[in-house]
Amino acid sequence: MIGVLEHLQELRNILSALTCNSKVKYFYILVPLFSMSTILEIVSPNVFHRQTHYGHTHLFTESSIEWICKEFGFDLISEWWFGSDMMDLWRHVAINLQQRGGPKLHDLWSKFYLPAVDEMQLALDKRKLASEIHILFKL
Repeated sequence: MIGVLEHLQELRNILSALTCNSKVKYFYILVPLFSMSTILEIVSPNVFHRQTHYGHTHLFTESSIEWICKEFGFDLISEWWFGSDMMDLWRHVAINLQQRGGPKLHDLWSKFYLPAVDEMQLALDKRKLASEIHILFKL
């Protein structure tokens, strides 16, 4: 269910149906999280909203994932926290710079920011502050 759960209107019904299906032993999800990227979208109304896009009905948190496990009896086998918050930050600033400061300022921003993007994202990922989580569940 990679990139699926955040689009569902009746999330509880789908999760419940999984527990009733004896053929399903494991399932894997990738879902968006309430994160720094969400905050960036709130302060940048003129930049495309990736997390709070109109097609998304849910954003998840660490506690909502824990609640899902408890509510439906899922065992969380493994989790990988990694996101694109730092690229979202770059994108939001770059678009605003192009609109206000022109291409030279945009290029300068990219030149000093992009070489550090992986290290900055890793810091968020390690603290479970990433914009996405991948999870393997056992039913």
